[in-house]
Amino acid sequence: MKRYEALDDLLGRLISYAGLVHAGNTVDPARAKFYADVQERITAASTHLLFFVLELNRIDDAKLEAAMQEPALGHYRPWLEDIRKDKPYQLEDRIEQLFHEKSVTAYSAWNRLFDETIASLRFKVGSKSLAIEPTLNLMQDPSAATRKAAVAGARQDLQGEPAHRLR
Repeated sequence: MKRYEALDDLLGRLISYAGLVHAGNTVDPARAKFYADVQERITAASTHLLFFVLELNRIDDAKLEAAMQEPALGHYRPWLEDIRKDKPYQLEDRIEQLFHEKSVTAYSAWNRLFDETIASLRFKVGSKSLAIEPTLNLMQDPSAATRKAAVAGARQDLQGEPAHRLR
């Protein structure tokens, strides 16, 4: 358990670092590639660790409960209970492995595409071209004129309508 925890912690730190680097500038192709490469390698490595969780879910509830009376294993009770919530839905090992391997190209890829799309949006507010966050912040500005300019810029760029149509 301790060795699995150490490996899982290391993999978590690696993907967190890669995610933070990518989040710092999601439109930078080098950062996006770095993030995708780390994600792919972690998925490949963690595929070899998947058996551990699958085997834990095969242990009889009473036997596992008895084993958790030992303080060293009892320390992992919350994590084990969380894993065992998936026990009724656990599929055959090869199918679980396939789903795990495809996670990089499935939902993770859609999340990454969404993040990159949102980060690349630019809105003309007055004479400035702003990303989505500063534009949204301006929509909460105390000045009505500033709020109106931010909304007009976002609307024009999102709908392709001239700002003067906004009323």
